[in-house]
Amino acid sequence: MPAPLDGKHSIPKTIEEIAAGYLADIRKVQAKGPYFLAGYSWGGRLAFEISQQLTAQGERVAFLGLIDTMFDFTREIAGETKEARVQRHVQALKRQAIGPYLMRRIRKTAAHYVTQTGVMTRFLPNYLRMRFGPPIPYTRRLDVYSYVYSSATWRYTLHPYSGPITMFAAIGREEYQRARWSRVAKGQLTVHEMPGAHFDMVEPPHSTVLAAKFDECLERIGA
Repeated sequence: MPAPLDGKHSIPKTIEEIAAGYLADIRKVQAKGPYFLAGYSWGGRLAFEISQQLTAQGERVAFLGLIDTMFDFTREIAGETKEARVQRHVQALKRQAIGPYLMRRIRKTAAHYVTQTGVMTRFLPNYLRMRFGPPIPYTRRLDVYSYVYSSATWRYTLHPYSGPITMFAAIGREEYQRARWSRVAKGQLTVHEMPGAHFDMVEPPHSTVLAAKFDECLERIGA
């Protein structure tokens, strides 16, 4: 369960802390493996970290399903290092006029910071509540969860995972997901392309196809 926002409990600030809280609840229901975990979109990232923690504790994760979960939110190119990013911009400068290129980059950066400033300004009352302890009003709790989880995501680093990963990719994204998740998938990586775009694939009629593929995968491993 998400952390209460009643001013009496600490609010987890990292994916690792959030996952540990969910894992504690899971182990109250099932103390030992094998475990079967899955998550959609951001929830897949949480399932991934829970699987990492279970594996580190010596437990077996028999199935980890990611439903079109993004690999990297912080870079234009997934897994790109700072050095590679600088080199990419240098090469781009060589191919075009410096003035227009720099103006596009400046406008893009400025727009990003203007947006972020607006978000922080609107969120400031809730930030102060989080910092100093008063309960968060119920009408603002969804905003707080969104902010906390988003901030945690930007700071999270995906580390290599030794177990099997099954990716259910949105239509047209099979190779996109395979190329990115193969960076950390040290066990078997299986990618299934599903009908429907990211937000459609979990809604009827596409959800029926997704559920059938889940059943097929679980039957294959004897779940």
